[in-house]
Amino acid sequence: MNGKLQNDKSLNAVLVPLSEGTRFSDFVTSVLPLLRFSSPSITLFHVVEAPITSPLSPESMNGILRRFEDTAKPIAQWFEQQHYKVSIKTAVARSVADAILEETSTGNYAFIFMLKRRRSGLRTRLSRSITKQVSEKSAIPVISVLL
Repeated sequence: MNGKLQNDKSLNAVLVPLSEGTRFSDFVTSVLPLLRFSSPSITLFHVVEAPITSPLSPESMNGILRRFEDTAKPIAQWFEQQHYKVSIKTAVARSVADAILEETSTGNYAFIFMLKRRRSGLRTRLSRSITKQVSEKSAIPVISVLL
């Protein structure tokens, strides 16, 4: 990331997908690389993955989206204290990676900042990580930090 990214206002937005289990303390220590950018717009983005048998309407999620917004508020307030413009978005989708990619195609983001967890057990062998799926298909850079 160079100075051009910092000075170009049209490319000064960052998408930060968050999972429901993200702890505030882990997030703050992981996000320090973002502090190098001058006043970017940050979108905290959460995707609720809906099973194929359930509807995709937010009303059917029984408050899951509202709980995420409550979880994300302290993170948003922390960014605002650092003089960043912050918005919180949620989506309901069949695939988390596809929802992140769709959001980047509709927004004017410079890059995606993803927090990555170590995977263990059967999940390692049976599925591909969301970060890997997003980075393989994304048209914009993906920065991932291991928690």
